[in-house]
Amino acid sequence: MKKLGIMTLLAICLLILVIGLYIGYNGQKSAKQLTEEEKARVISIALNDLGVREEIRDKGYELGDVDLCWLEQVYKEESTSGTYPCLRIYIGGKEQTGVTLVVFVDLKEERVIHIGRDYRR
Repeated sequence: MKKLGIMTLLAICLLILVIGLYIGYNGQKSAKQLTEEEKARVISIALNDLGVREEIRDKGYELGDVDLCWLEQVYKEESTSGTYPCLRIYIGGKEQTGVTLVVFVDLKEERVIHIGRDYRR
């Protein structure tokens, strides 16, 4: 009797594990990917933003990929969190010492919502 209870518990745990893996795999497969048109809009919005233009000025830069990135920020009473398209801009070249701008864009409002900086050595 005790052996049957342990086997039942083990079967339930295995079933929960399989269901979790299945749901996780399907959720990952159905995650939104950006179209080429959306990527082009992200680049255009980012490069036309006044803050980005001030950072770049007359410096050399390389454009990186447009990805979906997680953003979470809190300012005073306002907080923002979610997945947004982001563009990496390598100031000074990708392989050189410099700054990488991570520009987060809201495609619905067609504006830059945050500019992050990653310093390369």
